[in-house]
Amino acid sequence: MGRVAGILFGGGDSSRKFFVAASFANAGIVAGSTEATNEGLIPTTTTAATDAMGLTLDTATYSATPAAGATGFITVADRPFSKCEFVMSGGATEGTALTIMTETAGDLVTPDLVSSTNAAANSMIGGTIWRYPGLGHICALRQSRQITAHTASVSVGVTVDFEEAINVGDRFLMCPWTNLPGDGTDTSDGGGNLQFTTLFTQADASIASGTGLVVQIYDLVLMGESDSKVQFVMVNHPYFEVQA
Repeated sequence: MGRVAGILFGGGDSSRKFFVAASFANAGIVAGSTEATNEGLIPTTTTAATDAMGLTLDTATYSATPAAGATGFITVADRPFSKCEFVMSGGATEGTALTIMTETAGDLVTPDLVSSTNAAANSMIGGTIWRYPGLGHICALRQSRQITAHTASVSVGVTVDFEEAINVGDRFLMCPWTNLPGDGTDTSDGGGNLQFTTLFTQADASIASGTGLVVQIYDLVLMGESDSKVQFVMVNHPYFEVQA
């Protein structure tokens, strides 16, 4: 499930209870609302979060005819500019490991090219590739690069070479996100979108970069295949909304 990893401009946490217009089976998911459900908050979908109030801290059951004392409420961390942190999943199902790419050719060209049949099927140009550090270890920033070329199931290319040579057997991971700004074009669209897994508790890292609900990626915690994380800020918050 997601968590609040801090507030972008500092300050303390804030949370309060809201009516619900749908049940929340899991804590740590984004709660929002629409004009059609303005009587309470509803869970986000995998690709949209309208008027996203924040992350839920508990669960709730909705009923249009509640028994005495059973009206549905949900507790939400409601500070705008909250840094929401979600574990990366290698697919739409929660707990799917990221696919490890193993170098098969050994790179002898510049700019660097990682060759692997496990290069993702969806285009991640604008995302990030990093050397696999192992579970429980954080990848050094210098061991990561923005993806600038990608051929599904064949290779992943970068513009700035890795510091060390890429040898046969070297292992890498990739995701569709970057903490760098971009203008939304194909080569720089990894900082503005994110898609949730089926139960909305993790971030689906198998999607194409630039797809999913609109957010602003804040940071990446680049680790192993099941403990890497993405941090983002909601840009469609009732108390603050980015105007185009």
